[in-house]
Amino acid sequence: MEFDIRLVAPLATTIGIMVSIYLWILNQKKKRLSFKVLSCEPILKLSGYARRHLQVRFDGQIVDDASVVLLRLTNSGHLPINVSDYISEISICFNPGALVLMADVRATAPADLDERTEARGSLGLIKTLEDRRVVLERVLLNDGDSLTLQVVVRNHSGRLQVKGHINGISKIEEEKKYLLTPRLLTSGGVTIMIASMFLCEPSSFFYWGFEDILPYVQLFAMGLLLLLVGLRWPKPIDLV
Repeated sequence: MEFDIRLVAPLATTIGIMVSIYLWILNQKKKRLSFKVLSCEPILKLSGYARRHLQVRFDGQIVDDASVVLLRLTNSGHLPINVSDYISEISICFNPGALVLMADVRATAPADLDERTEARGSLGLIKTLEDRRVVLERVLLNDGDSLTLQVVVRNHSGRLQVKGHINGISKIEEEKKYLLTPRLLTSGGVTIMIASMFLCEPSSFFYWGFEDILPYVQLFAMGLLLLLVGLRWPKPIDLV
């Protein structure tokens, strides 16, 4: 069965329209708050004979089983999160049995983020420390603003949740290490480019007219566009 070349141009146009609509939907303004665990390491990493001769103390207590958790909270949406949007404070919740020893804000973007809150206690953007929770102050977060927390916690199993009720946000989501959308775009783009080259043999350029080759060029250009969009898809920046 011979492939009808007249179908290539409508196919390329359809793909272009679908990609444009999809990108338009992605760029619609919406509120979104996400978090990412940058690292989770035990305070004492030694093992064997040397481990038995070392102790780590915090306020006079032995905390050899403590871990240091580095977590970043980011306004990853397109709209600011105002103080009036908070229904309840944001809190970092650890597993049952965990014990938070201390927490501090390691970095913020912008650097003067703590000046936006009226409650400027000794903990800054941290409101309270509970047994297994770190509660944050209500603060204005513009698009792209973030704060990185450093938490020392005992008996940490590696699991945590970021909770809070904010108007317009159904759930505080965890950032994915590997994004599905750019992978689909790059894979689809490469597939379309290869398909367009297989459908149009090199020898065809010598006896085909411009009208015959144009649909294949359009299809190849569409694949290249998808590939470039996937490669240039914005990736989370680690502000450590």
